[in-house]
Amino acid sequence: MIVELSNTIGGICIDNTSYNVSCYADDVLLTRTTVTGLQRLIDVADKYISSHGLRFNPIKTHCITFGKTSFVKDPEWSLDGTVLTQSTNITYLGANLSNNNYNHIESRIKSCRKASYAMQSIGSCKVGLTPDTMAHIWKTAIQPIMLYATQCYKLTKKSLYELDRIQTRLLKSSLGLIKFYKNTPILQALEIQKPSTLIDIYNLELIKSHFNTFSKIRIFYMFMLKQHMCGQLNCHDNLINRV
Repeated sequence: MIVELSNTIGGICIDNTSYNVSCYADDVLLTRTTVTGLQRLIDVADKYISSHGLRFNPIKTHCITFGKTSFVKDPEWSLDGTVLTQSTNITYLGANLSNNNYNHIESRIKSCRKASYAMQSIGSCKVGLTPDTMAHIWKTAIQPIMLYATQCYKLTKKSLYELDRIQTRLLKSSLGLIKFYKNTPILQALEIQKPSTLIDIYNLELIKSHFNTFSKIRIFYMFMLKQHMCGQLNCHDNLINRV
């Protein structure tokens, strides 16, 4: 199915490489620049999977548009005769896709709070666990939840500040400290990095993993790097520029 979708003419083609479809396990993401083009991809995928005795669930299938549009009326797509839901944001592999990057930050903060409060039931509040144990739990269990997929977004200074602020607030609450204690000495004592610092590190690790993987993503970022070095990269909201 991936081969057929990739070979469908008229899709997103960058430097002679097709980027019509992205897959992870049973999650399929189709991308196209036109309404009719996306419907064609949906039909190709539906026809192929139906021929193998399977089917996609229209209820769990959503469509979303990005950037400026010039539609006379709202576009409409269908799957197996069912009109698909159009969303302003969708969640793909735990990452929030929308025209507003802060939606993902909000969901990460919410999940982080939930995880932090859940830890209080095992004694991570005030005089429960030692600071060293609390710091270890935070770095291995809670911080990854807060920062999941943040390297996939261009975050504003406001978003980075909010992540740093939430981390210190939750840490102080877990350690039984009042909010007026200074943040930097606490983080240094616990040997915990600021989220804004870790995101920079994650960006470097992500681009390194892309270049070490022999796949379309490597081809894509090699092209982006070439464009950047030649001064021809007009889009500034990308991983290459952030690194």
